[in-house]
Amino acid sequence: MAACNSYIKIVFNCFSMIPSALGSDESLTYADHLLAPLYKVFEGFAGKVVSDEVKQLAQGVQNKLRDLIGSEKFVEVYNSVRMGLK
Repeated sequence: MAACNSYIKIVFNCFSMIPSALGSDESLTYADHLLAPLYKVFEGFAGKVVSDEVKQLAQGVQNKLRDLIGSEKFVEVYNSVRMGLK
């Protein structure tokens, strides 16, 4: 479990840098790809046990993306991801 959480943390740390590097318009283009794994981890659909630290990291990345693309667009993409995974 510890190794899995370490890999997830590395990926999510990279995810946190991507939106800033792309800017808001490009981040919106890729938001669904970024949000899907974040959603799975944060909402408990990862298929693995993840630590609270990883869940908090996922939430932080989601917040960063929301701040960059705006709350309204974030909610649209988030709901789309949520519906697509159900």
